Amino acid sequence: MNYETIKNKLAKLGNEGASTIDVLLAINTIVNRSNSEWEGRDLVIRALDKFNLFDAVEQSLLLNMVRAVGLFPYITPHLSNMALSDRLAYEAHRVEGVEQGMVFHHLQAHVFSLIMQGRNVVLSASTSVGKSLVIDAILAKRRFKKVVVIVPTIALIDETRRRLVKRFKDFNLITHPSQEAVPNTTNVYLLTQERVIQRPDLADVEFFVLDEFYKIDLANDTDESTRAVDLSLAFHKLAKTGAQFYMLGPHIQKISGLDGYEYHFIPSDYSTVAVDIQNFNLGMRSDERKKKLLELVTTLDSPTLIYCQAPPSANRVAEYLINEAGLTPVLETQEIAAWISKHYHPEWNVAKALSLGIGIHHGGVPRALQQYIVKLFNEGIIKQIICTSTMIEGVNTSAENVIIYDRRLNTSTFNYFTYKNISGRAGRMNKYFIGKVFMLEAPPLEQGLTVEYPIGHQDETSPMGLLMQLENEYLTEISRGRLQEAYANPVLSPTTLIENRHIPIERQVEVAKTIISDLPLSSELLGWKGIPEPNQVNYLCELVYSLEGVT
Repeated sequence: MNYETIKNKLAKLGNEGASTIDVLLAINTIVNRSNSEWEGRDLVIRALDKFNLFDAVEQSLLLNMVRAVGLFPYITPHLSNMALSDRLAYEAHRVEGVEQGMVFHHLQAHVFSLIMQGRNVVLSASTSVGKSLVIDAILAKRRFKKVVVIVPTIALIDETRRRLVKRFKDFNLITHPSQEAVPNTTNVYLLTQERVIQRPDLADVEFFVLDEFYKIDLANDTDESTRAVDLSLAFHKLAKTGAQFYMLGPHIQKISGLDGYEYHFIPSDYSTVAVDIQNFNLGMRSDERKKKLLELVTTLDSPTLIYCQAPPSANRVAEYLINEAGLTPVLETQEIAAWISKHYHPEWNVAKALSLGIGIHHGGVPRALQQYIVKLFNEGIIKQIICTSTMIEGVNTSAENVIIYDRRLNTSTFNYFTYKNISGRAGRMNKYFIGKVFMLEAPPLEQGLTVEYPIGHQDETSPMGLLMQLENEYLTEISRGRLQEAYANPVLSPTTLIENRHIPIERQVEVAKTIISDLPLSSELLGWKGIPEPNQVNYLCELVYSLEGVT
């Protein structure tokens, strides 16, 4: 039997006439094939979802296959029934210094071993592999006394800090510019890329982690800010010191531009959950799409994420479900919904939806409320969260289902990488063996993603804001020439250009020339301290908005 046949037979187990032993023997054949590792692992996970349908002998066979595909965390509940050889293999994957009973699966153990050998590691793997456990296990070894963990958002700083506080009460966790290292202890800096660049005390960092490393590529910077530039500079600042690094992110086939560093690249399709995807191919603005969403929300009983492209779309979906889904009030959320209505606005959809058991999570919702909504979701008090990419990228959730309502990211159609990243939120190890993804529109075409480190690929299009922060030895001849030309302008000094490096040089010069032409009046109107006068505010606003592109 091939993969698809076995998968279909597993789905029908429990029906009259289905042979459990035949299915297990067929899975075992797939597991033992050297060229179909992911198929065997996927089928083993699907069989675990049906574990109680097998008799004791069959369960023993299944657990042997769990060991064979390296999914040791799934063995934990059944350890007392395992053979001695299986238990020894399990113990070899146990995580020391974290919580009792924590165990690595095969990929985690491999990555951890490489890092403990002093290797730099770049890991590309799905969300479900549990990459944060590797970080915690490394910290638990206490080999490194000064560590930096770079995460893309302040919200992820908060989430990481809460996790580490529980596990390492004796560590000094630094998240704010006012905090400093403490001697004779382990100092862990939890920082965004911008904060890494700003800190002057990171020259002696021993080990650093770069999460969501694909954001280092300028082509993948969907934010109109210059996050990719700052992330590249943050990596450069730490890597040039010789610190060991661990970079991680999902679904990357290749990384280029890191030729100056030795590293072990692991592009892995390893997953701890199986995923079923159903494509409905509905029109972008069709009534059928809204009706299908309503049908899914009212029939799915387990935790569900509903992905929308942006806050306005999330709000429209929330209003639609509030009015049309026939939801009943949830007793446990009435108090928080009333509090939100009182302190924000009684007509705000966040309060209305939460009272009916639906959370809303996007950039327009205060961070404290976002965190509380995720907490309610993970505790099973609410069953759905309508979210944007603010939740998809990095926030830990326990969702069985993902409904992709919009096939867009902000104003553009999202690519295959983003589609896979969103889909990767379905399922949870040891809780939801099989995640379910419902794609309401047509899915994007499959394509690989190559991440390009921009400092290693300098050309005529490299952002000046990136080049201005690099030491001379890291610049190419082309980049040196571009900088020399930029610094030769007679209006602004190199120091001023660097301080405002994220604003194009021609715009900086344009502003400076306008200010000079308005002297001495501009000096009086811009030279204020404290609270400005109305005419000073007006001049500043007119200056900004009269120069297209400055903002």
